[in-house]
This record gives sequence, C-alpha cells and structure tokens, in this order.
Amino acid sequence: MKFSIQFSLTEQDPITLEVSRFYLKETSIRIHELVSENETCLLQTSQYNLNTLLDFSKSKPYQIIYFNYDKTLSGVSYAINKSKGSFVIQTQAKWVLLIPKESCFSNALINKIERFEINIDKANKTEILKELDQESPIARFAGAGIMITTVSRMKLEKELNIPISWRTGTAISVASGKRSNEMQEQEWNDFYYALCDNLKRSYLPAYQGLFPFGKVL
Repeated sequence: MKFSIQFSLTEQDPITLEVSRFYLKETSIRIHELVSENETCLLQTSQYNLNTLLDFSKSKPYQIIYFNYDKTLSGVSYAINKSKGSFVIQTQAKWVLLIPKESCFSNALINKIERFEINIDKANKTEILKELDQESPIARFAGAGIMITTVSRMKLEKELNIPISWRTGTAISVASGKRSNEMQEQEWNDFYYALCDNLKRSYLPAYQGLFPFGKVL
C-alpha cells in the first residue's frame, strides 16, 4: 500500500516522503523477500507480539528509523551487512522506516524529527479499503469475535488516519443510534475508547494482545 507520510520538524517546515507500507503480523521478517529494490518502506507491526525480528541477511544497506506507538521518533540505526552470514535486528518499535542507504536522511535532519503522520490519497480509496479488509477482517457473527475484530479494525483505521466516512460501520452507538462511520471525529474517538474499555473488562487477553503496553492512543 502506497502512502505519503509527513514529518513534523523542530523549527522547520514539515517534509513529506512517499513510502510503501507493510503491515506485519509475523514475528520474523526477511527484508530482502518483502521489500523491492530501492524501495523506501514503512513497516507497521501488529503488536500482538512485543518483539519483531528483522532479518537483513541478503538485503541491501538501509537506514532504519524507529518510531513509537504514537509515531514519535524513537531512534535510528543502520543495516549494513558485509558478510555472508545472518544479520538480524530485534525491535519493539511499532513503526519502522527503511530508507535505502543512498537516500538516507542526514543526522541533522533526523535530530529535528518529532513525529510523523500518514496522508491518505482519496484516489486510492478502493485499494486501501481492500487491504484493510485483508489485514483486519471483521467477524460475521455476534459475541466475542465481532467485538475483538471490530476494535482491532478501528485501531488500525485510527493509526492510518483513515477518513471516518471510510471506516467500518459495524459498531453502532446505543446512545446516538449512529454507526461509527457516521460520527464526527471526537464522537468517534469517545466511542472507540468506550469500546476498548468494554473489551478490557470482558476479554482481557484479547485487549492485552491489541494493546500490550496497556495504553490506548
């Protein structure tokens, strides 16, 4: 999935970068099998597992920029594998940006990065919704399954800054009678947080899988 991401910088105008975004459910990823040559990519982990292993064996050199759950800068490193052996990096980062070494950000620029946001191109609506359905399908039947998968989907939609009118309308507010994709932003957020609280009370293991750090953003 192609996205544009915008970086907020200290005492400087924001900059944008075109990336390919990959949603990772696996705990171990072979980068050379996932990423195309000369491709800048944003890896988004599902967070069902706290640690993700990034295998750079056989891959080209990359600058690796790590971001926290709230998209704030966490750190930077480099993957430069000059040997024929394995080269694996373990991370707990929610977001990992891989930039080919020849296109890497300068240290001066990295020091100014505060956070990033995802910009959605409305021309790609059909493609985006199709990928969301594949990455986070919603259970068809009532009960625990539909609650867990609905919260999971809403979490992913919020993280990707998907327009509310595009989001799932599976959940309906008892108070207003509105589907979630008919709400205003603050109304949607309040409803989402209430669903997360309900999930925590009713299905704690599922909640901990979605929010392993115990915090809903």
